[in-house]
Amino acid sequence: MDMKQIRSLRTKIVPLGCLMALLGGCATPQPPVRTVDHVDLNRYLGNWYVIANIPYFLEKGKVASYDTNRLSKVPQPAGG
Repeated sequence: MDMKQIRSLRTKIVPLGCLMALLGGCATPQPPVRTVDHVDLNRYLGNWYVIANIPYFLEKGKVASYDTNRLSKVPQPAGG
């Protein structure tokens, strides 16, 4: 086999291998998602400080970042 044939074969096998890996991951059976009866939302309210992250361009130079979670009223549908 010369280098041209090897490159041609590689350009066919590598994408096929990636596709097989992706589809194989989708084919594995997953257990059903378990839910809980109650979640105490008040535990998650307030400021949550970032202690570790992978920064991206919008966060350049930012320090001591945090997110604030609060409950808001959900609008009720008309007539209900």
